[in-house]
Amino acid sequence: MWCGSPGGGGDPFLIGRFDLAWCGGRPKLIEYNADTPATLPESTRMQDLWHQQCGGSHDHAPLEARALVERLAGLRRAGRIGHMVHIVPYPDNLEDTTHAVYYREWAEQAGLEAVHCELRDLEVTKDGQLLHRGRIVRSMIRMYPWELMFRDSGVRHLRECGCTFLNPPWTTLLSNKALLPALWRRYPGHPNLLAAGYAPEDLRRGRGGKAGAPYVEKPIHARGGENVRIIAGGRTVCAEGGTYGAYPKIFQEFADHRIDGVTASVGAWIVGERFAGLTMRESADPIVRHTSPIVPHLVRDAPGRLARWRGVLGKRF
Repeated sequence: MWCGSPGGGGDPFLIGRFDLAWCGGRPKLIEYNADTPATLPESTRMQDLWHQQCGGSHDHAPLEARALVERLAGLRRAGRIGHMVHIVPYPDNLEDTTHAVYYREWAEQAGLEAVHCELRDLEVTKDGQLLHRGRIVRSMIRMYPWELMFRDSGVRHLRECGCTFLNPPWTTLLSNKALLPALWRRYPGHPNLLAAGYAPEDLRRGRGGKAGAPYVEKPIHARGGENVRIIAGGRTVCAEGGTYGAYPKIFQEFADHRIDGVTASVGAWIVGERFAGLTMRESADPIVRHTSPIVPHLVRDAPGRLARWRGVLGKRF
């Protein structure tokens, strides 16, 4: 249960979100939230409500709740998860508690028995299995990040506990922003990548930035824009505080993706191995934070444009 691969027979993948900048008519990868992507309520039900209230003829591409339900049902039919799934939010976090409510609803629609489980209520049996109120935990949707779980003393039990985690342990490699320099080193100049490295000088490789060009400093595990700095001409022009400052940093080419003076990022959802919808987020300055509003979106020429999105996200770097 410990190892797995996205396309193989290892632990199954549920959901992730690519965060993209739209620059010069093409998407550029800002980062990939492969472990515990948030904004599920805003990206599903709220998007649909917005568009129902707008009326008229238009197309949009919200995150498809149906795709999540079908993915969970398919994993159950294939015997890759059990009939009961425990849903574990981040402790004392209202946003993740809300996510747990949605996950529970989708799991029940998929024909599963869904159990809301607080992290503090989990125990470990003498055989190393996870236990919740007398029940062995065989399948789990969790919102507690892998990088925190790996630092916990209980991590020694995860290898042999027999639980299938959604998302699985290998997603911590893809959620780590060290992925960005690794991709740039392997595919310098790729049209969907921004130059990235472990020092500002690394950004000039391939088709990267020129000396003195603005760049972004990010901790490898930051979420919600925390501890991000934008630097231009040797000085910080925009920064966000946070709790991730002690982590190692990576540096990434700055992407100016303002539209009418507003920075707009595109969240492209993956459920299983398929594109499953879009989320648009806006910020008044260049840093997109967890407090930045999610806004409704329209997709003109929806069949053609969404086919191109699927084509971009379907390619492996």
